[in-house]
Amino acid sequence: MLSQELDEAGFAFIPRLAPESSTDVVIASLGSVVALPGTTQVQVLRPREKSDAPPNIYSGQFGKSEFPMHTDLAHWYVPPRYFVLRCIVGAPEVATRLVDGRKIFEHFGIDTLYRTLLQPRRPSNGSRPLLRMLIPSVVGEHQFRWDSLFVRPATLSSSKTFHAVSDLIDAQIESQIYLTNPGDTLVVDNWRMLHGRTAVPPTAGSRHIERAYMQSLAAD
Repeated sequence: MLSQELDEAGFAFIPRLAPESSTDVVIASLGSVVALPGTTQVQVLRPREKSDAPPNIYSGQFGKSEFPMHTDLAHWYVPPRYFVLRCIVGAPEVATRLVDGRKIFEHFGIDTLYRTLLQPRRPSNGSRPLLRMLIPSVVGEHQFRWDSLFVRPATLSSSKTFHAVSDLIDAQIESQIYLTNPGDTLVVDNWRMLHGRTAVPPTAGSRHIERAYMQSLAAD
């Protein structure tokens, strides 16, 4: 069951899920889709050079190089709970990288991460609100955020924890998932897991992944 896999591992890989169906239909069968302001429910992800992408997205900062570990939309007050990546045109040379945030919770403790304050790198509507690195939950669904590019520590003590967390993330053994075949689908708990992407070689220029965000899962 999808919810059980996500609870156990933080992600679920479903190979060749309904490749004949549109991503909109498949995502709707998995959970409640989140509509992002100013964009479509399903976004197309293709390899791009830095010069071909806006600077406020990872492609605009790293191009086809490796993407560092992060949680999506970490600068939001409440980031989406889950995201889905679905393969349209695969590339066996490119992997989605995953690190389990629970290792970070266990190492630093919930209280330390709760006291760590972050701010978006750029102001939104004239302000840069304070954001906690982790918001705990009594049922274990802690809301963790991490981004070394688009959020920054807000205080000196937060800066020390931020850099220590960064070092620990770099030391973690990661999982790698390859979206190779049409319909290959990866569902990720965005409040728990950090993810990135390996570099895109010239042979993988046609890679086409579609992404959507979900706030909740459909009943298994």
